[in-house]
Amino acid sequence: MTSLHDRVQLLLADAAALSAPAEPEGNVVASAQYDGSTGDGGFSILGKSKEIEDKYTKLREASEARAKSLEAAVSGNKLKESLETELQWVKERDGAAKSKEYGKNQNDTQRLIKNHTALQSAIALHEETVVEVLNESGSSSDAQVKEKHAQLDAAWKALKTAADERTKALNDAQKSIQFYVSADEAEAFIKETEPAVTLTDVGGNEESSAALLKRHDSVEGEIESYEFNIKALRAKAQQLTDADHHDKANIAKRLAEIEALWTNLRAQSAQRKKALQQALDFHRFNRESEDLASWIGDREREAKDRDFALDAESLAALKKKHDALNRDLEANQPRLKVA
Repeated sequence: MTSLHDRVQLLLADAAALSAPAEPEGNVVASAQYDGSTGDGGFSILGKSKEIEDKYTKLREASEARAKSLEAAVSGNKLKESLETELQWVKERDGAAKSKEYGKNQNDTQRLIKNHTALQSAIALHEETVVEVLNESGSSSDAQVKEKHAQLDAAWKALKTAADERTKALNDAQKSIQFYVSADEAEAFIKETEPAVTLTDVGGNEESSAALLKRHDSVEGEIESYEFNIKALRAKAQQLTDADHHDKANIAKRLAEIEALWTNLRAQSAQRKKALQQALDFHRFNRESEDLASWIGDREREAKDRDFALDAESLAALKKKHDALNRDLEANQPRLKVA
């Protein structure tokens, strides 16, 4: 099919040929060149061809302008579609980024952190696409494109800010939950240990008192070992306070509760040990006193013995026995001081 351009070009060529000088033929001299100024009905070939050429030029210019307009419209529509697509992508993730759910326990919080980490990764991976769309639409003169461009730019920045804030909030929540879990564990240990340090039985004799004291020493060792956990709890609370944690007031209150319970447990343990030691000392005193009284009684009879032998050999034996008594008295002097 011949295009309009080709048809116009052919018509112009015909007009040019008709307007060219005619070749002489025989004895007839074509001195009058046909210039199209005369003819049937005043038909002007050159004038007509010029008119057609002008119309074609105007048509072509209008067509090119229309093509540019259509191209701009198509480009604008594509930009609008791209902007709408990205706005929808942001909208679908906006709720998750702005969520105020932080979990009620450690497992919940860890699950939420895992989900949020996936969201942060998706945002990071998608950023190149959003930036490309913003760059393409930034220079557009279309009012709707400009409006969508501004909406996407603001929404994207808001999404990133919200996601970063949620990351911090979740990390803070995890730290505070870890503190509360440790605090609950400390309270449980104190409650479980309290019955052992508040017993009133101190033993009815030396053997039972010694056994109870040994058992209490074991409990006291557990308390001393748990001091490390209490120090760690204090350190966690201090770190959260220094970081200006949003729940620092409740954290300080909970730590104060644990400190009071811990101080009371240590005092009760010390009081229990003192009572057991006193009971054991008492039973040992009684035993030592009885042993010493029996020993004194035996030695008192020897010291008061008035049976003196007459022969030298017997007297020497009695003297030797009495010297041994004196040495025994000196050796047992510390026992008397202890009693």
